[in-house]
Amino acid sequence: MSRFNDLTGKTFGRLSVLRRLSEDEGAKRGCPKWLCQCECGKITHTASTKLVSGLTKSCGCLGLENATKAKIKHGDARFNNHTRLYRIWAAMHRRCNNPNVAAWKYYGGKGVKVCKTWKNYALFKKWALSNGYENTLTIDRINPSKDYTPKNCRWVTFFENRSRAHKK
Repeated sequence: MSRFNDLTGKTFGRLSVLRRLSEDEGAKRGCPKWLCQCECGKITHTASTKLVSGLTKSCGCLGLENATKAKIKHGDARFNNHTRLYRIWAAMHRRCNNPNVAAWKYYGGKGVKVCKTWKNYALFKKWALSNGYENTLTIDRINPSKDYTPKNCRWVTFFENRSRAHKK
């Protein structure tokens, strides 16, 4: 009596089992491997034990999707497609925290910090949208010697920001 369990045609997570692989195709004796097609269209192979236990549920696309969702809670930092507001937030942090950035000497190098609340992009975005942010505006510190905080920042045009900088 064989303990062989034919998984052909069965579905495990996103994987549909097409057929069993032979030893010539990489399956080891006593450890059956299966050729599977993922819902995304990719063909992959995996061991019986991983399919049956639920350890393998996709070709890898599911893990990538979950990791991406975990990183992008607000939806503004999509790979190579950041919103303008997200870029403003990220640049503010870079110039205050990264000594390798050219502008750091005018910000972080002079002790300017980003407030604790704004380390969370979602909270910064909420403040920005409720305080007049538009795509044509840039963030400005009212008192340039103080930190980036909700009470010390406002949205101004690029021209207003530059004119003010030259008057200092």
